[in-house]
Amino acid sequence: MGTQLFIVKPRYESALLEELGGFGQTLAPGVLESKATELAASDLVFARQVLPNAQIFTEASVGLLAERAFEAVAPKLDGHGSWALHSFAPDDPDTSWREASHGPRAALIGARFAELMNERRRRTAREMTEPDEARHLVQLLLIDRERLAVSMVEPVKLPDGSAWPAPWPAGRVPIEEDKTAPSRAYRKLLEALAWSGASIEPNQHCVDLGASPGGWTHVALSAGAKVTAVDRAPLEAPVSGHRALKEIKGDAFQYAPDHAPVDWLISDVVADPEKSAALLLRWVEQGWCHRFVVQLKFKGQGGYRPAFEALARLRKTRPHARAKQLFSDKNEVTFFG
Repeated sequence: MGTQLFIVKPRYESALLEELGGFGQTLAPGVLESKATELAASDLVFARQVLPNAQIFTEASVGLLAERAFEAVAPKLDGHGSWALHSFAPDDPDTSWREASHGPRAALIGARFAELMNERRRRTAREMTEPDEARHLVQLLLIDRERLAVSMVEPVKLPDGSAWPAPWPAGRVPIEEDKTAPSRAYRKLLEALAWSGASIEPNQHCVDLGASPGGWTHVALSAGAKVTAVDRAPLEAPVSGHRALKEIKGDAFQYAPDHAPVDWLISDVVADPEKSAALLLRWVEQGWCHRFVVQLKFKGQGGYRPAFEALARLRKTRPHARAKQLFSDKNEVTFFG
């Protein structure tokens, strides 16, 4: 039996450790080891990916690391159906939106692993497919230059229908660049929608609270939705003046919809986390929205209890609600459901 590893944003290892009840240790920036064994219960706020039953190997070269991974996994894959491969490195601890400098080395290990499968296990190699279609997920995590964690698992279905481990390497959702958006905040909403397994549809009604400068409203309008945007500050181009947009100049925390429930509540408002949590809970408990993506923003390290408490209360009304610190998030936690 191996250990269980979690991918977490560097410098947030202590927040994840708190969720794990202190049962764990940091192996490297962005990688936490725990003896926790319940896979489904490991869908934690600060864990973006999990590698269950991982084995860790130390070798000096790409070829040797790939060989060790092959030896550990190939016999288990034979005759057991389709599989997918993720080979990745942790996040860069100094640049929050980049993969670590040895990411290319991880890609080389993954490529060599696939070559070994083709050379020595051709029948099993033909079973390789995309993660959302695979029965098994093989993960190769290059912890540092010479340490490789190898994990193979059959993903479980969470109550909301999504898979855990996540279907993206390191839990990083690929987001296409949109240079027309008023801000880079659009990435967070797109990432949350991918995690939720839902999408904003044409003609749906979205309420965006704290909408300025308009990054999240831009996503909703681009999807063909109608948006009511509430903020004291105006929205910026190309959002402002859109024919499907209704702008309301006012306090996002005082707004209530004229006709409820709306299809989506979306909010990236800058406020104390307790205030944003109360806003989300009010909308959900009043039945004002079908779906939601709402961010809680924090100051400094620690103090994430409001997020944990809000999630516990939220699940009393919406049992399948989730919260994650996404790859695009800064010192934030995104709620969706």
